[in-house]
Amino acid sequence: MVITELKDKLDNEFQKHYNIILVNGTWGIGKTYYLKDYLQNNKYIYISLFGIDKLEGIKYAIYYELNKIGACINKFVNNNSNRDVGISFLTLPIPNISSDIQKKIEKKLKKESLILVIDDLERKSDDINTKELLGFIESLSEIENIKIIIVANEKYIGDKDVYDNFKEKVINKTYNITQYSNEAVNKICKQYIDNNSIEQIISNSDFFDTVIRILTNHKIKNLRTLKKAILFSKIFLTKFDNNIIKEHDKLDLIKICFAVVIEDCDNLYLKNAKGKSLDDCILRHYFNDTFISDKLGIIRPIINIYNDEDIEVNYKKALDYYIGKYSVTTSEKDIFYCSEQEVEERLNAFVDNNIKQINNKIDINVWFKELNNLYPWAEKINKKKIFDEKEILSAIDKYKEKINTNENLYNIIDRTLPFHLSHKDMEKYYKNLKSKVAIYYFKILIENIKKSMANDRYDVELIRNLFDTLSNSYVVDEITRNEIIKMIETNDFFVPNINGDISENQWHWCHIIWEKCSILSDETIKNKLYNVSQKIIKKYTTIGKYRINSLNEQYHFLKWKVGGEKMKKIYYHVVTERPMELGQEIIFDDNHHSGVYDRVYAFKDKVDEIYKNPKDYENVEFEHHLKVAFRELALEEVRKNKYPNYPSRLASLYVSNTLEEAEKWYNVFIEWGRPTFSIVKVEVDGNVYVGDAWNCFEGTIDKKKNLELAEDYWKYEKNNIGKEPIVEVLVNGKIKVIEIVKENKDVNKIK
Repeated sequence: MVITELKDKLDNEFQKHYNIILVNGTWGIGKTYYLKDYLQNNKYIYISLFGIDKLEGIKYAIYYELNKIGACINKFVNNNSNRDVGISFLTLPIPNISSDIQKKIEKKLKKESLILVIDDLERKSDDINTKELLGFIESLSEIENIKIIIVANEKYIGDKDVYDNFKEKVINKTYNITQYSNEAVNKICKQYIDNNSIEQIISNSDFFDTVIRILTNHKIKNLRTLKKAILFSKIFLTKFDNNIIKEHDKLDLIKICFAVVIEDCDNLYLKNAKGKSLDDCILRHYFNDTFISDKLGIIRPIINIYNDEDIEVNYKKALDYYIGKYSVTTSEKDIFYCSEQEVEERLNAFVDNNIKQINNKIDINVWFKELNNLYPWAEKINKKKIFDEKEILSAIDKYKEKINTNENLYNIIDRTLPFHLSHKDMEKYYKNLKSKVAIYYFKILIENIKKSMANDRYDVELIRNLFDTLSNSYVVDEITRNEIIKMIETNDFFVPNINGDISENQWHWCHIIWEKCSILSDETIKNKLYNVSQKIIKKYTTIGKYRINSLNEQYHFLKWKVGGEKMKKIYYHVVTERPMELGQEIIFDDNHHSGVYDRVYAFKDKVDEIYKNPKDYENVEFEHHLKVAFRELALEEVRKNKYPNYPSRLASLYVSNTLEEAEKWYNVFIEWGRPTFSIVKVEVDGNVYVGDAWNCFEGTIDKKKNLELAEDYWKYEKNNIGKEPIVEVLVNGKIKVIEIVKENKDVNKIK
């Protein structure tokens, strides 16, 4: 039924005949909103079961609502010992609710004629027994002058067998709500649309009409989805200069924003997309379009912005899309709808204005995407000669200088890549573009590094960026990497003169060089740095030699065998959870995870749900393992995207550089009561990451903040609490136990 039809049922059936009814309907359809509006002229109590973890907590919540002044509560609290009971979103110290609390409620209710609304039945804690809860509700209904409305989305109720069995005995009537009211839609739209920020971009009427068409065409039932979609559209639109985007494109933007939110919240079409991407799903179902459309250039940035991924970068991508759309071509018409003559004219115009000469109004990202869009059409109209390979390669060479070298290379390359490469030739051109852009980027970066050293600034972000970017196989292929390594070697790895009086900044700079090179999977660069260090040592005094050797020793370069033989690094590991044996081999990689992986991913669905609806969880106190999941999933996402060569915290062994460090951890674990069996020496054939444990943060419902803190961790920034680093070393690959250094004699006591 439409939710507005519920009023007649409540007036004529519930009020006159039934004691307990159930209002059932999907989330966001307006059940709670409508009931509160209906009951505003009645005496009623509203209780949400969401966040209450004990049946006593429900009783207390009802009793609390019955004592609006709070005097009875205070008296009750004073006469009882304290106990933690969850109430709604809160966990408060409240009285030890004794068995006679129900009698107190019943006594109070006899004096009141009221309606009790119990909401979010499907969200009750697993710790609350369904049978006992329904039994309690039934007992309340037997009290004179009280009627009860239960509100739920039955689809998500647990203990289904128990629930179905007792529902029949307890609930008199169920009303199934299948559609919200048009009035509710009007109120929401007026509430969120009618403001100056939207009026500056697009007329309220156009916005409203577009929203109504989307809701009608796609049969959207969730009002929460509507609210989120309107808010996201507003936020997105107000970021743009009204003079840049044309009116029909603004309407498309609204549609895309809505599509992204709808698919995220309701999974309307994506669930049946059979492996198709969200981009494709939006084109097909919201625009009735195919991959040939140029809208892919704007859909992906909007998806990324909604997911809080590189927001400013993706806003720039979105802006570049329209700058390119209006600057590169002379026609606003999609090329698919052009005549053969128009297509040929369009292609020739692009070649003349954007290939044979440089268009200074656009950058390489916009240019390459338009080339990718137009290139296959030359073949479709049998005019492939329009595009000349030498001219295209020459244009790439010139456009590469229009990149912003202050930006991360990964973002530059990622933004340049179209959603798909339209022709096999474009794969060749894109590979050429990546290589030329990367080499140009590194040339500028190296020049900036040299300037920083010459001015005695030693900006560590520059040297860190150099090696982090070099390790990213997505933006630097093998041939390009070899050319860049030659540049680095020519400059002696930018090792400063640390022979005499040196600054702390210089020494930090050196540590970054050795650390970054030590964790690179490329053995060549490690070998070259070792050779450079030996060349430097020959020119140094005793103190300079000591400093270089200390770096080589700390980062295990003294164990490096020059000549290309693979380096095997030695570390110490404190054994917990289960004993390790001499000669035991462990493998950690993408297919072999630690126990942490399973514990974290057990909560992934819950984390995703919370990220989608953060306001519903603002005051919830989460258990320890869920907080860990927030943190570790954020750390893993950042690692995969920006630091893929680092060991995963979910597939690695935690080790110490020295036996002294390992013994400290050993004693700490013993003190904590953690099962601790031994210290072993291990030989590692894999990647290494050195971090600061102080940068391990407590995860929250704020995904953006989690990702920012994760970035700080992988960058190995100085902790912001001013404490000495607690060094934690992660290793993966093939790990072998080569010595049992120390055993816990009391191991049997802690098993």
